Amino acid sequence: MAEKLVSVIVPVFNAEKYVNRCIDSILNQTYENLEVILVNDGSVDGSIKICEKWQKLDSRVKLITQENAGVSAARNTGIENATGDYISFVDNDDWLRPEMYKDLVRQAQKDNADLTFCKFINVDKSYNRENINEINLSPENLKHPEFFFLKNRKGNNLSGIIGCCNRILIKKEMLKKLKFDTSLKFGENVLFVLNLVKNAKRISVVDEYLYNHFKDSDIKTYDENYIEHLNAYHKAVSKFFKTNNLELGYLLDNDYVHKVIKAYIKNDNFVSAMKDAEESNEIFKAALSKANYKKLKKLKHTAKLKFKNYLIFHKKWNCYKKFFK
Repeated sequence: MAEKLVSVIVPVFNAEKYVNRCIDSILNQTYENLEVILVNDGSVDGSIKICEKWQKLDSRVKLITQENAGVSAARNTGIENATGDYISFVDNDDWLRPEMYKDLVRQAQKDNADLTFCKFINVDKSYNRENINEINLSPENLKHPEFFFLKNRKGNNLSGIIGCCNRILIKKEMLKKLKFDTSLKFGENVLFVLNLVKNAKRISVVDEYLYNHFKDSDIKTYDENYIEHLNAYHKAVSKFFKTNNLELGYLLDNDYVHKVIKAYIKNDNFVSAMKDAEESNEIFKAALSKANYKKLKKLKHTAKLKFKNYLIFHKKWNCYKKFFK
């Protein structure tokens, strides 16, 4: 039986420092039946030359260049041009274990899975490695959206883990109607994967760390538009919950509080966080209400998870409201 073709989509934007390592790790997979689609999203550095070099060296590489439109648009371009039986996404600064696609394809075919997940490792700028402890990563839990918004005992935010599209092998049929929301500048991964798992009949998990996620702290910044982007994300996921009759708004609101405060703790400016988020006062009030806190406590008990710093946020928010009245 012929090997299934895997289309690997790599959005490339100003990544000359890292993209060579990324492409090399894909082309040196032990599973060779690959189609590597590099989508140059308007890079202005040396990324395009590196991509052109790889295109000349390996016939499996396809290079598409477009004006800068963002990572979601680049991924959508890749989907439109993919011809594989399976589709996978890789970020231009990440890299893969050599056996990643061999293991994922084997598991996907064994279970006839629509989606096949693997574990991944966070690697910082000093190349310290952190194996993400996904105690809840299982085919059963992946079908429950609440696991996208919980924290495990070590504080890892599962919305950033389960909602990571890059370590999922996806049957191409799953993407006939589903694309990334290009209006979102934040959390597009979460919404995309929520829709994926909603529509999947069979999900598999490979219990191995196969994807290396590079966390360059200089890349992610909390700019002046962060709250605006976060509000758009909140609105989009709220719509998903309502459309699917899921009463999980309290989890999304709690997640919102965490993200706002985390962003401004980074900038050592809690008061600015509260001021910028005043237009979302209703979200804060809902997230910190006694009724919703009871739901969180109940879920904590059921899932054996904890909500880090929730009470601290509650106290700070109440102090802020009293101080600025």
